[in-house]
Amino acid sequence: MEALRNDPPANGVPTGVFTAARDELSAAADVAASELRLAGLAIAAMLAMTVLASASLLTAWVMAVLGLGVFLLSEGVSLTAVLTGVGIVHLGVAVTLWWAIRRTSRHLRIGRFLRARRQRAQSA
Repeated sequence: MEALRNDPPANGVPTGVFTAARDELSAAADVAASELRLAGLAIAAMLAMTVLASASLLTAWVMAVLGLGVFLLSEGVSLTAVLTGVGIVHLGVAVTLWWAIRRTSRHLRIGRFLRARRQRAQSA
């Protein structure tokens, strides 16, 4: 900021203003780039952990359903009834998860950003 006070004005604007503005913008761009890099690494780590957790939960779910099916078959329930019940339970879980994902995704800002961007592109 010392340059702002000592430089003679050129066209009514001190010459150090442009240098200071460029330096501030450069620093802001460096911070933004660092934040984006960290966000990318965090997203990659979360995605990897999500895949592992999903595989573990899927395995546990399949084992629980198989165990329940074997138990019901050993109790004398028909195979058709067991398979129908398992299908209905799976459908219920799938619909519940789909509903939860849609409800959660409505709060993400990226969707609003992309819609606004498309609207601006279409109006231009």
